Amino acid sequence: MNNMQHLQPNTTLQGGKYRIERVLGQGGFGITYLAVQTSLQRRVAIKEFFMKDSCSRDEATLSMLTPSTGGTKQVEQYKRKFIKEARNLARLNHPNIISVIDVFEEYDTVYYVMPYLVGGSLQDYVKSHGALSESEAMKYVKQVAKALKYMHEEQHMCHFDVKPANILLDDKSNAVLIDFGISKNYDSSGHETTTTPVGISEGYAPIEQYQQNVEEFSPVSDVYALGATLYFLLHAKQPISAPNRAGGSALMMRKSFSQGVKDIINASMKVSKRERVKSVDVFLVNSNGHKFVDLGLSVYWADMNIGASSPDEVGIGYIWGDCNGWINKETRGSFFKRLHNYKPQVDVISSNKQYDTATNMWGSCWRIPKISEFEELYTKCNWYIVDEKHIKIVGPSGNYIVLYSGPYWTGERMHSFKFGIDNNKTHISCNFFDLHNLSHLNSFCLIRPVMDKNKI
Repeated sequence: MNNMQHLQPNTTLQGGKYRIERVLGQGGFGITYLAVQTSLQRRVAIKEFFMKDSCSRDEATLSMLTPSTGGTKQVEQYKRKFIKEARNLARLNHPNIISVIDVFEEYDTVYYVMPYLVGGSLQDYVKSHGALSESEAMKYVKQVAKALKYMHEEQHMCHFDVKPANILLDDKSNAVLIDFGISKNYDSSGHETTTTPVGISEGYAPIEQYQQNVEEFSPVSDVYALGATLYFLLHAKQPISAPNRAGGSALMMRKSFSQGVKDIINASMKVSKRERVKSVDVFLVNSNGHKFVDLGLSVYWADMNIGASSPDEVGIGYIWGDCNGWINKETRGSFFKRLHNYKPQVDVISSNKQYDTATNMWGSCWRIPKISEFEELYTKCNWYIVDEKHIKIVGPSGNYIVLYSGPYWTGERMHSFKFGIDNNKTHISCNFFDLHNLSHLNSFCLIRPVMDKNKI
């Protein structure tokens, strides 16, 4: 026995089924090899369970040796987790997640076999090409976000180690997420199914991983790591670690970046888990530059009204069905009569997008809220008076929007909600109006768009 750790070139596994060519990489819990699957003469990647700081290898038999004292129990615990990792990967079916070809035991350890991806990692790609353009960076990030969305929503699983080194490129330059060594599964109640601690990747791990606060299912940890990955792709440098940011170090970004990309990074990389955007949808939604807020409700709410340039501004009042904002006080009567006589289907704008002002002004992912969504906003959120014109609405997620007091269109049956503040600034009123009863629709109403959470 000596200090040899990895298998040597030309070592065979499974009776010659696989032949080792070289080491691709080694982490704390495993060694990944480039190998040949001899029967098909194709290259594959083989991951071997091998705890670098706890195990050694018998030079004669190539068997993995574990400590003779206390560490054996820990090695066996992580070995079982490695087998579980292989099984988890084998049941995942997504084009942006690495697949498992084979799993077997040999040399007193465990191996699993994966396709070999020729493009290398995003970390290597950025090192050789420099910082990426926004469009190229977002292409890769969106692909990984789709993989994470599948994991979070369909598998109840968190990765906990998303970073450029764990994202490979295939022969078509598509991003593929790898290394599920510290991933965790959660049961239907949201509780972890294993209690092994999660590791830390400096710059990419959120603050809760440093605190080992991952017992409850919470995709926001992967959201932070993917935001940090986007930061790296755009800057070609690792972001400041979460503990340093919590201590006051600022996350600096280039001024040349679009506001949309800055918003994504800021929303996904909030140090506080409570303040962070709650899902990877933030990377997937094309909001056409308009910011949305996850209040923890059934839809995302825009952070300002149509026509406003900031959340504090009132925006522009629109007549019902005026999808482009062309109608003024002088023309509204004839417009409404024509719309009422010849376009009766406009009565429900939420199912007739051609008359939805939010859709036409801001893009296809936006729309006017439904009655039920305003009711949800009013009943499930906490409302606070800011001043005589502004109301702060805090959702179950802890995130908030500011609403300018006034009447707002709903997308159904010419109904509106009017939110007001009394003269003493002590009471918020909410009134529901059926504007069918008003002659020629004698009101212009504000519009606060919403976005469905499945818009990607």
